[in-house]
Amino acid sequence: MDEDKARLVKIIFSIACVVIAVTLFFVLNKPLGGGAGGDRNTKYLLCTNEECGASQKLTKDEYYDLLVQAGSPRMVMNMAFICSTCGEETAYKADKCIKCQTIFLQDLETDDYSDRCPDCGHSKEEERIRNLK
Repeated sequence: MDEDKARLVKIIFSIACVVIAVTLFFVLNKPLGGGAGGDRNTKYLLCTNEECGASQKLTKDEYYDLLVQAGSPRMVMNMAFICSTCGEETAYKADKCIKCQTIFLQDLETDDYSDRCPDCGHSKEEERIRNLK
C-alpha cells in the first residue's frame, strides 16, 4: 500500500512539474509591449522623417546593442534612433502586421488597441483577448 502512495505522489509531482514548466515557458516567451509581429527575434525601426520613411529590420541582438549604445534599454517606446538611411535621429521601434506585413508605429494615444494596423485594421492584442473568451 505504501508503494502505491509513493507512486501516486511521484506521478502528481511529475505532472505538477510539467505544468509549471509549460506555464513558465509561455510566461517568459510572451512578447513585451504588444508587438504585432509573429517573429519575436526580429525587431523593426521606422523612420518618421517625411523625406525618408525607411524601415529597418534588426535581429533581437542588434536591437539590444542599439539600446545599450543609447544607454537606456528600458525606455524604448519613445526612444529615437539614428536612421540607417537618412542619418537623422528619427527612427522609432515599430511593429509589423502579421496580416498585411505593413511596418507601422503603435498609436499610444488612441482609445483603441495601440497595435492596430493602419492599413488593414488588424490588432494582435484584440485577437488575443478575443481568443481568451
